[in-house]
Amino acid sequence: MEEQEKSYSIDLNETADPGESISEENYVQTITEVSVVTGNPMENDENIMGRTFKSDDDAYEFYNAYARTVGFSVRKQSASKRKADKEVMGRIFCCSREGEREKHPRVTPTKPRALTRTGCMARMQIRINDDETYSIVSFVTEHNHELSSQDKVHLLRSQRKIQPAQATLINNMVSAGFGATRIFSYMSEEAGGPQNLNFIQEDCNNLVQAKHIDYLKEGDAKVLLAYFKRKQKENKSFFYTIQVGDDDRIMNYFWCDAKSRLDYSIFGDVVCFDTTFKTNGYDMPFAPIVGVNNHGQTILFGCALLKNETTDSFVWLFETFLDAMEGKEMKTIFTDQASQMATAIKQVFPNDHHRLCLWHIFQNAAKHLSNIFGTHKSFASDFIKCIYDYETEDEFLLGWEKLLETYDLKYNKWLNNLFKLREKWSQVYGREHFCAGMTSTQRSESINNYFKKYFKKKQTLSEFVVQSNKAVDARREKARKADHKSVSTQPDLTSIWEVEKKAVEIYTRKIFN
Repeated sequence: MEEQEKSYSIDLNETADPGESISEENYVQTITEVSVVTGNPMENDENIMGRTFKSDDDAYEFYNAYARTVGFSVRKQSASKRKADKEVMGRIFCCSREGEREKHPRVTPTKPRALTRTGCMARMQIRINDDETYSIVSFVTEHNHELSSQDKVHLLRSQRKIQPAQATLINNMVSAGFGATRIFSYMSEEAGGPQNLNFIQEDCNNLVQAKHIDYLKEGDAKVLLAYFKRKQKENKSFFYTIQVGDDDRIMNYFWCDAKSRLDYSIFGDVVCFDTTFKTNGYDMPFAPIVGVNNHGQTILFGCALLKNETTDSFVWLFETFLDAMEGKEMKTIFTDQASQMATAIKQVFPNDHHRLCLWHIFQNAAKHLSNIFGTHKSFASDFIKCIYDYETEDEFLLGWEKLLETYDLKYNKWLNNLFKLREKWSQVYGREHFCAGMTSTQRSESINNYFKKYFKKKQTLSEFVVQSNKAVDARREKARKADHKSVSTQPDLTSIWEVEKKAVEIYTRKIFN
């Protein structure tokens, strides 16, 4: 049965009493006001139509506050502007689930992302008045999808906005030495629970990260940019990109030289990606993209400094990396279990095989199942068997079910979530994919430990990049030594088989051994 839309419109020539402007600082008051004014919007139509605002931003704040009381997220759909001064003449604010997802004409993802658009027609339309204020001229209340309950509205995208007073408190707590987790915990306690806040832990983390980056000196950025330009002048194959935000502040950096691009063209089938290393004056995550060469050595394909670890930052990095490597995609990528990273990989590399680092999985298992490991000595071996030993998917599924039954873990949340990701970590699903002998991101972690030898605890970004290049040069010298050894020496053969003689000609010494 089709749902009936309920919409309202008014004559623009009618006059209406101007409504109060809604400022960003009075966000909480606005929500209360909307609840009083609208209540059930079906019962208070006259209080909505003709309401007037000083600006289209005020109108957005009003509609977004209304959306919070109802349980949906808001998007700015379109605007008509005056050609002379670009003044907004009219705008539509709609439910974020408006419209339908566009189908890509060439790409058919193997695992499509969940649909978020349902063609919802709920919206509010405003138009400018003669006195430069804005009035509501159309208001559609009906949605064609389930609305969020009040204990979950804080998770909706348009509701996640740290207000200036909150940002000031967070920045003051950062200056006092508090970390993002403790800050969010404190503010959740003050609000009566995280569901009563207008932002989530991820938003708090990003603001804390931005606090460090705000200290980025203009001189440092200019020196770094000059360094990149000089390197590119020396070799046109040197690649660098800097992403600048809406406020003209530098957000993310990526760079790679000619040797890294050449190495990727040969050895780029499998890469590891990790962002745990933060040794620079602004605590920006350092994100090396690494692989393995024909000597079994870790090699660097590119480096990035990121403002934060959000999906948008990772999408920017992966798209930039793909551009630098002339569109060549890797076949397999290893990362940790960060959901933002997984989302970005699906978007940019939909055909790649995404593997999770087994080392991180074991670490998380020890944390979440410490009582099981302590009580049952056989659990570790049974858990490892599920990862490595089974030859078919049916064997794995039976083994997993037996593991849960044996140790009474059928309702363990962590294991159930891990099972949903089984195609990314169980070897029974990974044998058909080339992984260059890797099972974890430890190559990324080992390169991080190697880099630490070259870095001071706090240094400018330009110093950081120069030192990282020195570290890369030192690693490349090891690769040259291995090349020389493979060319100038020959191993003792243990048999007279022709296959062994042929292998000596094909493989490097390390791989042959």
